[in-house]
Amino acid sequence: RLSERNTVIDRLKRAVRNGEIEPHYQSQHVLSDGRLTGFEALARWDDEVLGAVRPDVFISIAEQTGLIVELGEHLLRRACEDATQWAELMPKAPPVVSVNISPVQFARTDVTGLVSRVLHETGLPPELLEVEVTEGVLIASREKIAATLQELSELGVSIALDDFGTGYSSLSYLKDLPLNRLKIDQSFVKDLSRTASNPIVSTIVQLGHNLGLNVIAEGVEDQTDVDLLAALECDDGQGYLYSRAMTKEATSRYITEIALQASQQ
Repeated sequence: RLSERNTVIDRLKRAVRNGEIEPHYQSQHVLSDGRLTGFEALARWDDEVLGAVRPDVFISIAEQTGLIVELGEHLLRRACEDATQWAELMPKAPPVVSVNISPVQFARTDVTGLVSRVLHETGLPPELLEVEVTEGVLIASREKIAATLQELSELGVSIALDDFGTGYSSLSYLKDLPLNRLKIDQSFVKDLSRTASNPIVSTIVQLGHNLGLNVIAEGVEDQTDVDLLAALECDDGQGYLYSRAMTKEATSRYITEIALQASQQ
């Protein structure tokens, strides 16, 4: 196992250096009418030696080795570049791109400076970028993270709290952070059809709305999920019903098709 890990580390260093890990994009939609609102950027790595490496494997190793700093900057820049092009394809309602920022990036780099610089270099309006953070990011230095998130919010970037309810959930920090959106983890959504009045999902949605936040559910796989989530007043959805993670080129075709359909209505 140690030998395998070392091989992955060696290949990962090479992949990060050569920009071989690319963002793929999964679409996000309003549950009530299916309208496209944005995309989440998801890291994908297909190595010529190792083949397709799962994100939970290489992201974890990248965080442990510090490679996540360089990798995270690469993915952020690529996502912002792509989103700038999509805004031209869909100028009336440009999609927002959502990018995950690792706790290690918050700890080791000036995240506000990085985001500001990338937005300036790519020309992406800040309102078209959403930064996703997990609850775990708050464990190490809550005050520092809260200050950084406030700085990002003042730039005009929106903030989403990912996988809400699966980690170190604390209601106390929700009121102190400049959040715009809560993301319901797909583990809660997959059992929704068996418990239509799912109290956890319902509570998260109500909590989010009481705090003035948008709520999006991950793992939406069929119309039944849409109907149940909509009945619980969840705002948006993301999952295989709408799209799998797509390459930049496939995403551009996806947007072009939507824009064409809208122009014909």
